[in-house]
Amino acid sequence: MIMGYLAFVLLCASLYVFASLTKSKGFEKLDIIRDINKKYVQQGERFDINLIIENKKWLPISFLQITEKFDDGIELVDSKNSEDRENQYKSSLSVLWYQRIRKRYRASINKRGVFYFRSMNVSLGDLLGFSYDQKQINDVREIVVYPRIKSYYKLTVNDKSIMGETIVKRWIYDDPLYIKGIREYNINDRMKDIHWKSSLKMNKLMVKEYDFTAEREIIIIINTQFGVPFYSFVDEELIERSIDAALSIVVDAKNVGIAVGLWTNTQIVSYFHDFKDEVQASGNNYKHILELLARMDSNCKIEFSQYILEKEKSFNKNTVYVIVTAYLNEKDIGMIYQLRHKGCNFKILDTSLNGTVPYIKGIDKVRYSVEGNVNES
Repeated sequence: MIMGYLAFVLLCASLYVFASLTKSKGFEKLDIIRDINKKYVQQGERFDINLIIENKKWLPISFLQITEKFDDGIELVDSKNSEDRENQYKSSLSVLWYQRIRKRYRASINKRGVFYFRSMNVSLGDLLGFSYDQKQINDVREIVVYPRIKSYYKLTVNDKSIMGETIVKRWIYDDPLYIKGIREYNINDRMKDIHWKSSLKMNKLMVKEYDFTAEREIIIIINTQFGVPFYSFVDEELIERSIDAALSIVVDAKNVGIAVGLWTNTQIVSYFHDFKDEVQASGNNYKHILELLARMDSNCKIEFSQYILEKEKSFNKNTVYVIVTAYLNEKDIGMIYQLRHKGCNFKILDTSLNGTVPYIKGIDKVRYSVEGNVNES
């Protein structure tokens, strides 16, 4: 009887010592690695988060719980873990000696922007469940979600529907020095391009068809200032409208082989390094423009007139500058008008809900409508 009691006490003491040892040594030679298989995704696209746990010591870990925290907007896909809650994912497991475990779950994001998987809180308990230890692992991972590309949109010019590529060609201007042929007139052509001699000969309207000046390019400037002072007015809906409109122009310019770039006065989201607020015009920078559009924050960084002033030396006469904006004040208009008189070519893409951006004399204004269409005025 006494021997049995002593054996039981010895067993309990041994278990207690072993449990204390597994807890105190639990974080030693324990690797926890998080890997995400994609950094750039489309809206709604699924991606995998892999969690690798490796115990490199002879002691087992009886209880290990890993709580991963992430931003709003990241949605778990088909998760069967009852402990999952919004903005976190929990993994509870036991790990044997010298064992490696891989856990995988899926997520998706349904809106444009930059999203982060942030810290991991790790809890480690002893064999008997009497005590536990905690540790935080700072492992920030970034996911960039591109804006959704509109497959088709219409423009309206003088109550007539017109394709986006046509308006881009008009903005670029056909160069009269590069006439490549004569073709039949259509409703989108300008009266001044009619070739009257050929029209009389063919007994129908014919127009001159131009080629483009090689040096021409488009710079899209997205303005995210919506009032004065600039930092007090934020409108996420108008920013998304501006991004949609800008991306449509980018796609149309790309389709007709015109170099296009992007500038903006908004703050840019990036955790790991400073990310420029511009992409220079080029024919092969499409992914860079998509990333800049994705990283645009809802907060304006600098008032638009000051931004234009600081960029003044970067403007040139061979570029068409398309200002995508829902707001312009007198200072902005003054800066634009001043640069126009120096020979710079501006167009206005009005993304306000009611077309309230002021008309600037001598500068074409195109209105982006609620339905996703654009109306020129």
